[in-house]
Amino acid sequence: MSSQILTNYNVDDGVNRFQTSNPAGLEDILKNLGPELALLEENIIRDIQTDVELLNTVSQHILLAGGKRLRPALVLLASSLFQPIEESSLRAAQVVEYLHTATLLHDDVVDGAETRRAQKAARQIWGNEASILSGDFLLSKAFHMLTRLSNLEVLKIMSRTTTLMAEGEILQLTREVGSEDEEMYLRIIYLKTACLFSSAAQTGAVLAGAPDEMSEVLKRYGEALGMAFQIVDDALDYVESPQTGKNHGTDLRERKMTLPLI
Repeated sequence: MSSQILTNYNVDDGVNRFQTSNPAGLEDILKNLGPELALLEENIIRDIQTDVELLNTVSQHILLAGGKRLRPALVLLASSLFQPIEESSLRAAQVVEYLHTATLLHDDVVDGAETRRAQKAARQIWGNEASILSGDFLLSKAFHMLTRLSNLEVLKIMSRTTTLMAEGEILQLTREVGSEDEEMYLRIIYLKTACLFSSAAQTGAVLAGAPDEMSEVLKRYGEALGMAFQIVDDALDYVESPQTGKNHGTDLRERKMTLPLI
């Protein structure tokens, strides 16, 4: 349904660089965003610089560790469907990456993780306290940037999203080991992962002035993409591959009941 509506929606050929007669892989899609992603990368590092050296060090450690930038790319792709990518969408993409990175810093403390993105987790180097506070800093930075967008709808979307993500963390933390079923698993991955994908796509549409029905379509598309992404990511925990940057069996060691095990 969503893909059909998107296909039928008339977008100026000069605006949409991403239409193709053949299905594109992730690398092809991100290649089309090359200039915007390069600028995003510059902004991400520049705007976290503070007078507190430890904050700079911890933030750069995880932000420069080779993340795929899928969530911010989703903001930009959604925005590009309706108009050329503007500064507001680039800033929103930056916000999304800060929010995501903050949750990684917090997650690693909760899970007692040893690695993140094929390197030592920040908590392993600087301790839990520094990791938590650095995550708090990135959250605060994200919301400060949101206020500068002067878009109440986007602020509402992101506020709701961070609330849902926190609920997902608590739900996973308090569940009884062995009690998960498929319904509980899907609820947790929606809260922890898919809701940010959903909000990223919706935000890009809102900032580009998309009609309400199209913003809703992209919101649902982002949710479906996020659910699929997490299910695949969880399955990869059972497949040893150096290309993924994941340690084989991490979820099992952390006693996480994911879909392959359920």
